[in-house]
Amino acid sequence: MGDSDRAADHSGEKVIGTSRLSIRGRRFSLRFLLIGTALIAAGLGIWRVFSYRHPAHQFLSYQKAPYTSGRQMKVGPNTIAIRSVARNRYDGKIHILTGDGLSQQVPGVPQLKDCAKWLDVVQLEITPGPDLAELIQVRIFDHQTRSLLSELDPAYGWRVVEPNLIQIYGLGKEIPPKLDVWLRLNSHADDTVYSLAPVVGANVKIPGGTITVEEVQDRFAGWSSGKGFYPSQPDSGPDSAVILNWKGNWLEETRYQFVTVSNVGEREYRDRFMRLNWDSNSVGPIRSPFPLGEIDHFELRPFGGRHRFFFDGLEVPPATGRKFDPPPTAIIPVDGTQQQGFLTQFEPLRVRYRVEKGTNVHGSGVYNTLAWIKQSGPHKNVDTEFTLLFTVHGIAELPLDIRLQDASSGQWLGKNAQTSGNYMSHGSNRKATAQVFRMPLEDVKAIEVTARMP
Repeated sequence: MGDSDRAADHSGEKVIGTSRLSIRGRRFSLRFLLIGTALIAAGLGIWRVFSYRHPAHQFLSYQKAPYTSGRQMKVGPNTIAIRSVARNRYDGKIHILTGDGLSQQVPGVPQLKDCAKWLDVVQLEITPGPDLAELIQVRIFDHQTRSLLSELDPAYGWRVVEPNLIQIYGLGKEIPPKLDVWLRLNSHADDTVYSLAPVVGANVKIPGGTITVEEVQDRFAGWSSGKGFYPSQPDSGPDSAVILNWKGNWLEETRYQFVTVSNVGEREYRDRFMRLNWDSNSVGPIRSPFPLGEIDHFELRPFGGRHRFFFDGLEVPPATGRKFDPPPTAIIPVDGTQQQGFLTQFEPLRVRYRVEKGTNVHGSGVYNTLAWIKQSGPHKNVDTEFTLLFTVHGIAELPLDIRLQDASSGQWLGKNAQTSGNYMSHGSNRKATAQVFRMPLEDVKAIEVTARMP
């Protein structure tokens, strides 16, 4: 082989060597590209997890609560789940959702049937019950618009029916097909509840010590650490207040939920937990909108967290384009005397009434799950006027038309006749109203109450 041949061969070897380096470089570049792509994808995934904003969280009423797209969620020591979903139909049949472990045994069916012709009701059964999971507050949203149902249309509403049912209502209007069900609740490890009577000296032993009712005041007028309760005045409102004393050994802060329970089962939850620790031996004054005479008892439970979350896009039995009959009418037999009670004709809506001689109303209020009329001082004009008071839970803007039956003639007066004053406050699913009538109560035989579409 000549020199020229060797040169050619040598040149060829150089070309082959360069190709191998190029292949190695391409392999390295491809490996680097794959690793880089994986790192970027992982980074984007982490970014999405920490930067994702649920569409509902732009609305203040959701309070950026955690959520689940299923029918259960772990909350504190308990798993909160929807056990059954049902909807009444105009013909009295009950449509029950099936599948995914839902129960076909639905509580409260007779009531769902009784109101079926005039009220669309979707019922959710929550588990566990209030012995472990106390429902403090419920909000129902339309999933599509993320609006509170009662803001979407005044014909909508909801309420908690003891012990563990949430009912959603449509008065003359069918409920939307998908809902966001927002809950605030206490989740407890056990069913321990401590009760206290609303009287001075009542006490209860709890782990580590004793809680005692030290002072109570009806018609709360104020309090200071130096003077204690201020004397009630003639114009003091109906609020009551209590001061608790504790004795025990709590070296670390111990938290309890304090609840006031009325004599008709209404419950007022304090916004904050009650602290028991070494640097104080009293709690209060704890105020309540209930007059002292309407308080059945107080309850204390180890603080359950006041957790909040929502079921996102919960499907309910579909609408059918159903018709609606007019809502019912109720009669309150008065016969010239003061009365109070519940209008069962409007169940499952909860309508409580009171008929009182004269008037001492000066306003109304709503707070959390409660609605009430503010009354203070002695009743005035007891011989010439009377007051009709309502609290409604279920549909906040439920219109109630009133007719009075004259005791002498038996004739029915015109709708809402003889009124001289009206008071009303309402929240998202409740309201309190008071109407003053220029007529002695002795002249009234009966009161007709008719509900109508909002």
